[in-house]
Amino acid sequence: MLDFQLAAALKELLKADNDLVRVDVCEALIVLAGVRKRTQAILNAEIVPKLLKILATDELIRWKVAKVIKYITRGTPTQVE
Repeated sequence: MLDFQLAAALKELLKADNDLVRVDVCEALIVLAGVRKRTQAILNAEIVPKLLKILATDELIRWKVAKVIKYITRGTPTQVE
């Protein structure tokens, strides 16, 4: 439950106008996505569509978002579908 609440809060912070906040959010998501059992929290919070939009539009944090997505794809087969 705590992982989902954290992921939901991070999703909201991705909307911040401050570049440093978005960079820090991506760093936190990298850590969260790097733990296979926590990947589900990111998926449940429906962050992936927002990450894909950022990947296409935000050159500053594009590489960090790509790393989050890379870690998410290391989840279980059911999660990756």
